[in-house]
Amino acid sequence: MLLFCPLNAAEAVTAGTASAGTKVRELVRVIMDEQLTIFTNMLGMSLFLLVVLYHYMEVNNSKKQE
Repeated sequence: MLLFCPLNAAEAVTAGTASAGTKVRELVRVIMDEQLTIFTNMLGMSLFLLVVLYHYMEVNNSKKQE
């Protein structure tokens, strides 16, 4: 899904994209709910696996064992 954000004439002139009298619209990509859900689930799983790996390495550390 794309969202159109209108710019006013002053922003268009300072951006160098159009003259002062024209209306300019810029495309902005919107993150969909499904994409955000997948991203947060992947991030959560990655962090969980890092915690499990850290604890596994701490338990099996040969330096601390006597």
